[in-house]
Amino acid sequence: MTIKHILIAEDDGEMLAMMSDFLRTKGYMISTATAEFEIISVLNAKRVDLILLDVMLGFENGIQICKNIRKESSIPIILV
Repeated sequence: MTIKHILIAEDDGEMLAMMSDFLRTKGYMISTATAEFEIISVLNAKRVDLILLDVMLGFENGIQICKNIRKESSIPIILV
């Protein structure tokens, strides 16, 4: 059984730390991103099983980022 890998895309440092810490204690492998270019970098480098995506990622629109990812991938995305 492989460890599930979750990418958390969140620009709020405290929220990112809380979600990362909690999911790590549940046995998930975590990668993080604070901007769309970081999300793409992680997706190009690693297998990702789920993306938790902030709706407003800084000045970027999470819904548009979701649409951009969806053009290339069918990875499940949860908008937070």
